[in-house]
Amino acid sequence: MGIAPIASLRKISIAAALAASALLVDGVTETATLHAQTAGTCSVTGNTLDFGQATFEQLIGGLGRTQTTINVSCPGGTSFQVGIDNGSNALTGQRRMRSQSTTDFVGYELYKSRIGSQRFGDAIPSERVSDTARGIRPESIAVFGELVAGQNAPAGRYIDNAVITVYF
Repeated sequence: MGIAPIASLRKISIAAALAASALLVDGVTETATLHAQTAGTCSVTGNTLDFGQATFEQLIGGLGRTQTTINVSCPGGTSFQVGIDNGSNALTGQRRMRSQSTTDFVGYELYKSRIGSQRFGDAIPSERVSDTARGIRPESIAVFGELVAGQNAPAGRYIDNAVITVYF
């Protein structure tokens, strides 16, 4: 696999469906749903990532970041890392949503914070988010999504599927 889990313990992979619809004439609407799965002593749940609506001009200029969360439940004191792969439509490391009706793509990226350039990925450990479970309630990990600026794509619904991995 090439990626070593923390302390060679366990990992959970969770399929995350990143679904988006884009209507460039009337605006772009993007939504992402992160699905959950339980394994071992930790569990993970996800929420919907909604990019909202954007005009063609906003797609060309870039749309501000939107946010969702991944909730990780582990016994108190458990250290873990969360990573998200590049999705099923990535090209040379660029995440892309594919149109359901054409062969067009809309590029997007996931980040660790609302500002800054820290990519939320899984290719290398530094792209992952690290935390320690407090054991009282799930740890909420923020995921920020942003469309790549400078795109020109026809109106339509765009979808991608990514995998969230929790290392503990």
